[in-house]
Amino acid sequence: MTYESEITAQKGIISSLTSQLKQTRVPARTINWQHNNIGATRNIPQRVLVARKQRKQINLGVSASTVKILSLRKAILGRDAVLGVE
Repeated sequence: MTYESEITAQKGIISSLTSQLKQTRVPARTINWQHNNIGATRNIPQRVLVARKQRKQINLGVSASTVKILSLRKAILGRDAVLGVE
């Protein structure tokens, strides 16, 4: 693979992970939900913890892809070009 194709692949991974991140949330507690789940609050904190864990894993994937993009750019441009040294 060329550097260009690897960079575009990593950008695609980042965009898919960010879309997953937007969909990872705890369901809203509507009035109907509250009425149907009176006294069943035990699982709510667990759902919140699971959602946090999923978000953390997705964010780690995004940061790993970002690091890969930076290392590919370093390989293309060289150390001085990335650091901005003239």
